[in-house]
Formats: sequence, C-alpha cells, structure tokens
Amino acid sequence: MLKTKKSISLLGNSVVDGVVIATFSANVYDDGTGNDSINTYINDQTLYAEHKKEVRADLAEFQNLVWDEQDKVAAETSTVVSTDDAVTQAPEIKEAETTK
Repeated sequence: MLKTKKSISLLGNSVVDGVVIATFSANVYDDGTGNDSINTYINDQTLYAEHKKEVRADLAEFQNLVWDEQDKVAAETSTVVSTDDAVTQAPEIKEAETTK
C-alpha cells in the first residue's frame, strides 16, 4: 500500500559580497506530526568565520520563514479537523432532534 506525505520545501542562501557562504533548507509536513526539518550547510568555513553575524542573521530570518509556514500548516490542519468533527457530529444532532 502506498502511503504519501505532502511537504513544503524551503531553500535559502546566505550571500555576502556575491558569495554563497551558507545554504539553509527546510521541510514542513502537512500531517501535523511536527517531524519538520531544518538544515544548515556552511559552504566556506573561512568566510563563515569572517561573516558569522550576517550568516546568523540570515539563518534567523530563514527560521522565521519556516515558523510562518508551520503556522499556516497548523491553521489549515486545525480547520480541516474542525470541519471533520462537525460533519461527524451532525448525524448525532439530527438523530437526537428527531427523538424529541
């Protein structure tokens, strides 16, 4: 049986003076499990040491983008669960009303 997951992939580069010093990637999954991942790859250790402040600021900005996507997924998941709950409960309400 095939089981699939949908994810949102985010990619970012920390660029200083036209050179990519670090690459950031993330996957945000839509199943609400919290198994999201964020990765950082330092392309050039020497330049990273020289520009840690800029790279870390870029990483913080990237982290905020990931959190925004997580919040969107959580809101969508919450809406779907609420809708499903309402549909599931609706027959019980109708049944109770007809027995009165």
